[in-house]
Amino acid sequence: MHQVLFEPFGFAIYSYSVALLVAFVLSIALAVHLAKRRGPTDPNFIQDMAMMGIIWGLIGGRVGWILWDAGYYFANPVQMFNLRAGGMTILGGIVLPIIVLIVYFKRKGVEPRNVLDTFAAPLLLGMAVGRIGCVLHGCCFGNVCDPSFPLALTYPEGALQEMPLGPRYPSQLFETGADLLLMALVIWFLPRIKFAGQGIFLMLAGYGVIRFLNELTRGDIKYIGPITLAQWVALGMFAVGVAGLLGVFGKPPVDNSWQK
Repeated sequence: MHQVLFEPFGFAIYSYSVALLVAFVLSIALAVHLAKRRGPTDPNFIQDMAMMGIIWGLIGGRVGWILWDAGYYFANPVQMFNLRAGGMTILGGIVLPIIVLIVYFKRKGVEPRNVLDTFAAPLLLGMAVGRIGCVLHGCCFGNVCDPSFPLALTYPEGALQEMPLGPRYPSQLFETGADLLLMALVIWFLPRIKFAGQGIFLMLAGYGVIRFLNELTRGDIKYIGPITLAQWVALGMFAVGVAGLLGVFGKPPVDNSWQK
């Protein structure tokens, strides 16, 4: 855990913010690369669309985090805007930008699933890098585990608000590794899709599995009935993803002309 990387002129540069910046740059670069592989491309347009997704992802992720810890933020409303100190939910950062891109391209008469296929793998890359930021910030931590467990993490004194400091499962790193594997699968699958949307639906189904299983190792969870809130959302993502892969929501043709 290393929340502040350095403090030039007394201004703290938070590791979580740096991780987000790296995630954005790498994700945009991957999106442009994949778009070029899929057909004629205007890189500037791809970057603009990626930035739209990133901005709405930040909004969705932050709103999700605020709702997660609503008592604190309603008592300290200024902190709602303090992104440097961390505080995002990946699920919110996935759902909202997908909805925004769907609405945006529907209004332009473009099948949004062709767009979302291009951004499925970059989204996973951004999430994978973001989880490294979670390790440095000390959030999204795992349950207490056996000291002999490989990569077990122990947090510094006072980091977890009176909870045991560790050793704990490296839940954040579990997800980083799983996200990168799923990203590689999506990239491999993309040239082989039979109809538009199979790329993003594979991402949703795969991440649903990843998040559901990773919740079993997490230490900062909230239950709703027999499973956690995130697991309920993960089940929904998995169901939508599988249904979409099978063509339940239709099978629009692959058309990458929007990239120009």
